[in-house]
Amino acid sequence: MLQKFLQYGESAGDRESRELICAQLSKEGFICGAERVLVLPGSQQGIELVGKFFRDDSFAVTVEARTYLAALRVFKLFAADLRPFDQGVKPAAKAVKSLRLLYIIPTF
Repeated sequence: MLQKFLQYGESAGDRESRELICAQLSKEGFICGAERVLVLPGSQQGIELVGKFFRDDSFAVTVEARTYLAALRVFKLFAADLRPFDQGVKPAAKAVKSLRLLYIIPTF
């Protein structure tokens, strides 16, 4: 038993936690297995994973004009073309359909 506590956990996060997340998601109509869920230690790691996932030659990110500075730094690290928009301004339907990644933060 002590050996279990002296080891690093799974890279994807605690399996029991991931299974609970899947159970909750299934109540919302999403079907997935624990092997498809990542539990991250913080938002910054999630932002970095998204940046890596979307990275390619035409990597553009539409971001709110005022946003989380650390997220912008991560996207720039992966050579993203940042395209700001003003919060509260409704973008044209054509622009929304062509988005690959939209980064927004909640406003309280």
